[in-house]
Amino acid sequence: MAGKENEMPSNVGLGSSTDKDQVLTWTRTVDIVRTLGDSDNNKLRENAIDITCPRSTFDEMVDLLLKNKADWENCYFVFNNVKIHSIDVENPEDAYLLYVWNWDKKRGKERLEQREKEEQARKVKEKKYKKMVMDSREWKEIIITKEMVVSGLKFIAEHPNMEQEQLISELIKLGCNFTFEDIRKQFPEKVKLFPGMEAWDLQCGASVIANVMADELSRSYCGDRFLSWDYENSIYAFIRKVTGDKTYTKKYVDSLVKKEK
Repeated sequence: MAGKENEMPSNVGLGSSTDKDQVLTWTRTVDIVRTLGDSDNNKLRENAIDITCPRSTFDEMVDLLLKNKADWENCYFVFNNVKIHSIDVENPEDAYLLYVWNWDKKRGKERLEQREKEEQARKVKEKKYKKMVMDSREWKEIIITKEMVVSGLKFIAEHPNMEQEQLISELIKLGCNFTFEDIRKQFPEKVKLFPGMEAWDLQCGASVIANVMADELSRSYCGDRFLSWDYENSIYAFIRKVTGDKTYTKKYVDSLVKKEK
């Protein structure tokens, strides 16, 4: 058996920090696995060079594989009877995902099938929520303003436990019935989200609202990234900078949420 027997790679089995991270991880696994039956790639696999070093760890073999791949070498290594080809991986994470998939294909397939079902259900909800937004404005164009963004972000921060449909309905009442298409149309110059939030960029604030309204998973992700701490790119800091209200802190908002309960 090639590689150190029964040794699991160091990154295998570590949970992602959020549900969205996990979905992205398994989505990437799906992408990798779907390429395994590609006929052109199969020809390359047949002609690949074996670079297996029996006493090396999985991490060491991955490093070697990626170094050889960078030099345009078509190669593979075997670890615990699992063969990892250079054409199937772009980075260490891909190798770990592929290893886990082959380590327990039955469990891996079940998890992937479940993720795909969840993704389909998410897309159905996403369409429903978008229709709520578009119907509320009778499918007319909308101009995003500072007042809309501030009121929307405040409501999101102060009502973290509200049901998704109710949250969307309340945001619509506040005038936040815009979509990603509206944001791209009004702000054609793309700004990176995290630096943009720190610079209290209106486009980025609107993007956070649109993400929260898109579906529960995106809402959870935004809550994780922009409401968990009172950093310079948080919703709290964004509102303080835009409004000049220095009292709008995470501690203050937490007290409002506690009272609401």
